[in-house]
Amino acid sequence: MNKPEIREKIDLDKIMASAGCCAVSGHMRPDGDCIGSCLGLALFLRKKYPRVKTDVYLESIRNELKFLPGTESVITTPAPGGYDVFFCLDCADAERLGQNAVLMKESELTVCIDHHRTSVPGTDIAYIDPLSASASEIVALLLGEEQIDRDIASALYTGIVTDTGVFRYSSTTPSTMRIAAMLMEKGIDHSVICEEAFFMKTYAQQQIMGKALLDSVRFLDDRAVYTIVTREQMEKYQVTNADLDGISSQLRMTDGIHVAAFLNELGPEEFKVSLRSDEKVDVSRIAAAFGGGGHLRAAGCTVKGTADEAVEKLGGQILLQLAPETKQTR
Repeated sequence: MNKPEIREKIDLDKIMASAGCCAVSGHMRPDGDCIGSCLGLALFLRKKYPRVKTDVYLESIRNELKFLPGTESVITTPAPGGYDVFFCLDCADAERLGQNAVLMKESELTVCIDHHRTSVPGTDIAYIDPLSASASEIVALLLGEEQIDRDIASALYTGIVTDTGVFRYSSTTPSTMRIAAMLMEKGIDHSVICEEAFFMKTYAQQQIMGKALLDSVRFLDDRAVYTIVTREQMEKYQVTNADLDGISSQLRMTDGIHVAAFLNELGPEEFKVSLRSDEKVDVSRIAAAFGGGGHLRAAGCTVKGTADEAVEKLGGQILLQLAPETKQTR
């Protein structure tokens, strides 16, 4: 297997040379970058290698992203048996693929394209660049300007704007902006993409975000903040996990807060945690302590225990980077 960090582009022509079928998939609860990078790559593969049957497997497509070309052909339930080539995007291991992990395990050749600094690939070939702001940015570089048409550009631009917070997150680089400009030159409606993919929310999404913010609690001498959304609340507001995007980022935009933790109850004594931070805290280290991962300023993990226990565990890890003498207060 290749080293975890590979700066050279992989050779798609070589990978696809003898393939009769291939599959593209991404992580559980796919976000905009996962969906955009998967669709962008799949659209390219179908265009460049029409003899190869190319399928896309994702758990679901968020309603606000269904305007993207290719969403109508996404398969939500994995088929038995593997493929000649399997592409794993925006994650690096089978565990993060959820139900689609079977495709990685049963396919002949597996390829990872990812940008998470904590990724340890479980594939035959890996192209991981933690300096890229999104998996979609890597795919754009991999395909090259001449190979990208308007539909591919729409998918990749969507992935970039969602993972960079419309270019306001610290992961945004000059290269990110140059790639975005190139995609805009393909004739995409960039303002509509930003509006639909990042800013627009349903009434239910606005309600659950408002509830989460209202219930937030500052701790660690008011330098961190957390909030919890329970299964009961999700049923009340009739929302799914896909409707919770953006809560952790909005929570972090609180004056004086260095770390924000959003806990989403998955089941009895189990919480999915989304972490956001400023330059004082590397949340990828916190996530890694619980078997998760991500970026310096945005990461995620799963924490076991009651709500109080989960917050206490997270607080302990945050304190390792904030002043150790700070006492946890709630």
